[in-house]
Amino acid sequence: MNYAQYISSSLWHKVRQQRLDFDGGMCVVCRQPACSVHHLRYPKEWGMEDIANDLVSVCRKHHDDLDDFERWH
Repeated sequence: MNYAQYISSSLWHKVRQQRLDFDGGMCVVCRQPACSVHHLRYPKEWGMEDIANDLVSVCRKHHDDLDDFERWH
């Protein structure tokens, strides 16, 4: 399964919801409502993320900021 397939899968939706629940549905940066979950590290096998350490709940602005930061560093 590639990344695009994983992000569309029911497995990702379960993992994503677990992280959103972990953060109370709030962006970990600004504490506004989160609309996405960002991978800080990618697992060797999809669905095996460490919910507490590999993912963060973020609002759109901070997800874009993280993507930009990673692109340039």
